[in-house]
Amino acid sequence: NGDGTGTYTVDIVVSDAGDEGSVFDDGTATYAVVAGTVTVGPYDSGDSVTIELTALDAACSSTVGTFEFTCPEPAPANDLCDNAEAIACGDSVIGSTANATDTNGTAAPDVFYSLSGTANGEEITVSLCGSSFDTFLLVYDSCGGVVIANNDDECGTQSELTFTSEGSTTYIIQVEGFGFNSGDYALAVTCVPPPACTAAVVASSTLVESCNGDGTGTYTVDIVVSDAGDEGSVFDDGTATYAVVAGTVTVG
Repeated sequence: NGDGTGTYTVDIVVSDAGDEGSVFDDGTATYAVVAGTVTVGPYDSGDSVTIELTALDAACSSTVGTFEFTCPEPAPANDLCDNAEAIACGDSVIGSTANATDTNGTAAPDVFYSLSGTANGEEITVSLCGSSFDTFLLVYDSCGGVVIANNDDECGTQSELTFTSEGSTTYIIQVEGFGFNSGDYALAVTCVPPPACTAAVVASSTLVESCNGDGTGTYTVDIVVSDAGDEGSVFDDGTATYAVVAGTVTVG
């Protein structure tokens, strides 16, 4: 079953049924020995059973064998991208890829996490440092989408990467092994806000008039900039813009 529980049976092929009255005995139930296939069981996953062939004449009795079967552990809940587990900045989680499906990336089994984009320009670091196996890490812009970043061996044989958030994207993080490796992992997500802007420093602003004898005229404003701050700032008078640069900017 999907949750790792289950049962098993044993099919015994009999080519000659021998003397009438022989049975297969598993210690709980008996099954008549007949020519053909005799199905014995079912037994619970993890149980061991010894099956005896018991005849009316002890000389014809024998042991068929001892059988045991355990169902594989279920795949992780976030085995597929559509079931990606939500993770947020500051979270640390542990898990295993041992029973996961190999969907894409390398040939190793993988699991998925979803991370909502943070403030535009924030630096997001995703780390598998400290995991128990050789890891590989990928970040997509959606399930089956574009790979934003990937890494193999940033910290020893484990992976770590950093990318810049665009604000509204829900990112998909894929955790897997490099090659065919699988094992226990430790996943951590940290986010660093973008650096605060450096504002321009205006030392002074002076109105400079130009009048004519008939009363008409114009004026400009000289703005003295001692520090231009971050690139891209402008003075805006509602009609035009003027690049902020160190020195005197004449507006108008």
